[in-house]
Amino acid sequence: MGDVDGLILEDGTEIHLPPRLGTLLADAVKPGDRVTVHGLRARAVPMMQAVAITNDATGRTVTDGGPPGTPPPAATRGDRQAMTAQGRVRLQLHGPRGDLNGVLLTDGTIIRLPPPEAQRLSELLRPGMPLAAQGRGVAGPFGRVLEATRLGADPASMTALPPAPPPPLRHGPQVQEQPAWR
Repeated sequence: MGDVDGLILEDGTEIHLPPRLGTLLADAVKPGDRVTVHGLRARAVPMMQAVAITNDATGRTVTDGGPPGTPPPAATRGDRQAMTAQGRVRLQLHGPRGDLNGVLLTDGTIIRLPPPEAQRLSELLRPGMPLAAQGRGVAGPFGRVLEATRLGADPASMTALPPAPPPPLRHGPQVQEQPAWR
């Protein structure tokens, strides 16, 4: 959490790119730049999984060439600080599979929550709705991201959210240790 993992076009289309390419993307594209995106468009939501993003003015391109051998270290839960946010929902955010997993507030703050909870609370997460959140997050040069633990229309109505499920297992072969006594 806290890594750049894409961008949002003026029309609200979400462009996803792996977080490992976030630094390259942030160097190549700035807010307001015109871009050309090549990738796979989702059917149900305004979203695209990018294979390449090019800054039209500079010609700089960020290309997803597949996963690296060893991923760079990401922000750990220990790096997150207690945070609160309050504002109006600007737009809904989705995961790479199109599942609702958060919102962007009008002040630029991103509120993330587990997809099952986002689906359950989808009426509260509609654009234009007031929203208050509490949780842990990070703030940096590209904005604030908060993983919600409490959510409501205002601070007085916030209720606790169930904890997020553990991250999925990594892809690829799984190594299992064998007992020494075999």
